[in-house]
Amino acid sequence: MKKRMLLLGMAIWMAAALAGCGNDTTASTDQATAADQEQSENATTETQTDGSQTDANIEQAATGAPLIQMENQQKDWHSDDGSKWLMHAETQQLQVEIPGNDVAAQKINDWSEADASTFWENAEKTSEYAENDLESMSTVSGMEDLGTYSYYYSSFQSYNVMRADSQVISLRSYNNDYTGGIHGDYAYYGTTFDTMTGEKLKIQDIVVDMPSFRQQATKDIDKYLQENYGDGLFEDYQDTVEQIWESEDGFNWYLNESGIMVIFNPYAVGPFAMGSVTVPLPYSAYASFLNPDYTTPETISAGNGELMEETVTKIRTSRLEGGVQQTENSDAAAAQTDSGNAQVNYGDLNVYMDQKNEYGGGTLTIELNEQKEQTEYFDRLCDSQILYLEDGRVFVLLVADHASDDYELFLYEVTDGKLKLKDQQDNLFLGDGSVSAGGRKNGMLMLKKNVNVFGSYQCSMTYSIGDDGKLVPDEEFFQVDTDNYPYSVLTVTRELPVSANGGQTTLQTGTQIRITGTNDAGIALFETTDGKVSGEIHYTEPEGDSEFYHKINGITEDQYFESIPYAG
Repeated sequence: MKKRMLLLGMAIWMAAALAGCGNDTTASTDQATAADQEQSENATTETQTDGSQTDANIEQAATGAPLIQMENQQKDWHSDDGSKWLMHAETQQLQVEIPGNDVAAQKINDWSEADASTFWENAEKTSEYAENDLESMSTVSGMEDLGTYSYYYSSFQSYNVMRADSQVISLRSYNNDYTGGIHGDYAYYGTTFDTMTGEKLKIQDIVVDMPSFRQQATKDIDKYLQENYGDGLFEDYQDTVEQIWESEDGFNWYLNESGIMVIFNPYAVGPFAMGSVTVPLPYSAYASFLNPDYTTPETISAGNGELMEETVTKIRTSRLEGGVQQTENSDAAAAQTDSGNAQVNYGDLNVYMDQKNEYGGGTLTIELNEQKEQTEYFDRLCDSQILYLEDGRVFVLLVADHASDDYELFLYEVTDGKLKLKDQQDNLFLGDGSVSAGGRKNGMLMLKKNVNVFGSYQCSMTYSIGDDGKLVPDEEFFQVDTDNYPYSVLTVTRELPVSANGGQTTLQTGTQIRITGTNDAGIALFETTDGKVSGEIHYTEPEGDSEFYHKINGITEDQYFESIPYAG
């Protein structure tokens, strides 16, 4: 699927690699039920243990950082005659390895297997409603093609690793479902495990003085919500804050390097447009109430510090630390490296959206110590990551969305304790979450881009960070995530000139192809659906605002293909 590349060199102890969204590949694709998925010959083999390890052995062994990988699972449902794409679903199953502690790893893997099974059971039930709903909607004027070129219902579940060390493995899941209506629903959920035992933790395991913690946290949560969301909050939001303490299992939370993160999903304390809200409760502010066995992180996970919570207006403050303080003087930097590569405190980093309206949009702002940099107005902040490179350099990567996936990426370098903007790119984004989970392949940044070339596609490209601090693409062509577009097939309706097998040729009428890549500058890669021919299609871009179609040899693309799967 996504091509694995060579190294950029982020210093990492914990590797968390999320394979990108695929379709009809890897385990579980064609299986009809979760039980069938378990039988799949492609399923990743889980580590089996005899349970003979002692507690002492576990405690001694579980000092290395866990290795966490994600296996993508997906399935599609179609009408009996194959003409309608009823539903698409995707989830991820964890594959956890803990050095010297197979017992704990197996417990977490068993939990993940059960979680995936539950997801597929629910997806099967949801799919039963899709066909009747689609039949009804297709009778509405303008909705006749619903389900023809893309799926109708959908269900997605994915995971980000928020913290993984010898104490805990803490995950944040993202669930997004569409079952008709104006928009879908999404939510985030936290799940945390004890790394040494593999047991799922409750908030009562993290907090040793719950009454005092509750009293202080309630005040701090209310203050945070007021300061950052103000008039956008529901009138009774304080009742919701009080009620989170009444659940036996505790509230919705996860852990990262800085503290306990409390999640309020859409409609909990404000309208859908406010998005999901995450409130930070720093370990340092609650130390006397907390269990130090879980709240004293020992490592910087995956060579980056996660700053962001998707759609949150204000981002938590993070203490920015790195291996080597970089300076303009390369000799000085080298001397610091030789002196022992000690931790360096760069200062307090804060990334947030200056509130401009009730929906959470605002001016993207990044602060380091007394320095404050502002960009422009964005609808939402999508990602913010600290990147620690093996050569000692430290970068902050930000991605924001103007609206409707109109992304812009900013890359700042931290030098002498100051921020310097090194690169700015339109239409690049992480897509799969944090750099540690999904945005990194073999040490290189895996970035995504939306392109419109003979259809609308999401593409991937690996990048390194050059000596000048700019992003450097690893190859000439973006790779289309073809597994995401199994039905984006182009049928040739007239002789199509292409480059293939080192020469010029034509594809005959009736040939079916898929677009597999593009440089987004005049060349698209293709492959016939039978896999026998692959090559290049050379095109020119539409001219001016009045033209939409690309041209091949001066003829618009709609004259070459039966239909073209452009997004609306």
